[in-house]
Amino acid sequence: MPENYTPAAAATGTWTEEEIRHQPRAWIRSLTNIDALRSALNNFLEPLLRKENLRIILTGAGTSAFIGDIIAPWLASHTGKNFSAVPTTDLVTNPMDYLNPAHPLLLISFGRSGNSPESVAAWNWQINLYRNAITCRSPLQRSGALYQNAINSDNAFALLMPAETHDRGFAMTSSITTMMASCLAVFAPETINSQTFRDVADRCQAILTSLGDFSEGVFGYAPWKRIVYLGSGGLQGAARESALKVLELTAVNWRPFMILQPDSVMDQNRWSMTKRWWWYLSPATLTPVSMILICWLNFAVTTRQCV
Repeated sequence: MPENYTPAAAATGTWTEEEIRHQPRAWIRSLTNIDALRSALNNFLEPLLRKENLRIILTGAGTSAFIGDIIAPWLASHTGKNFSAVPTTDLVTNPMDYLNPAHPLLLISFGRSGNSPESVAAWNWQINLYRNAITCRSPLQRSGALYQNAINSDNAFALLMPAETHDRGFAMTSSITTMMASCLAVFAPETINSQTFRDVADRCQAILTSLGDFSEGVFGYAPWKRIVYLGSGGLQGAARESALKVLELTAVNWRPFMILQPDSVMDQNRWSMTKRWWWYLSPATLTPVSMILICWLNFAVTTRQCV
């Protein structure tokens, strides 16, 4: 991406809209790159995945932490490995609550810039630790501290996202969904790869086209003041991330709610919009693709309503 690049394709003239619109292309670019790196990835991962008592922690700060919340439950059930999500702030302040020096640990670090102090601090632990950095490449520099640390380490693997995913907008959009899809492709390549995901990208592109001009509100002009996101399991992470996006793109208060919240969240004097993610039809309904799409569609709808 050239340094003088501008969001010319965005009807609102904002980076956030442009970064939402280019997500389908970014997903395929990243997954194609992972396909090309499959041999190197396998050489790094396969010996680790054979280790007894291996723990895999997905970590990051802010939105990057929500990536782990969203995909860790599915990865654990799909692979049979010990996946968990822990924010870097928790790892740095209370490391012994999460670490057992006697057991090997694979730390998957997510970061848009790769320069968050807590992410760098977590990376620098000197324990029985292996690392995989999934971070975005800045269009203005080669990469951040996570990438530099990874390429200079014998027990680490660095995976850079396409340059356009280094979001310039305040809210992380293409960076989070591309890192999510990429991590899923790393650990479940038979399910998530550039070929299986192409239909998803094409359908998302069609939805973006159908939304039209982001400068017009998708919900009309009703005086709504609350948005409540409901979710359990991995979708609780999606609900929290969706609520954060509303906070970042508007001036409203926010709070993510799980399914069993009291009715007191509603009141008769305010029009409340509630998104319910009901996944009771079958266990197969909750898929990694559906979780990525929920985050992605929320970006598109919220931005079209609020910018």
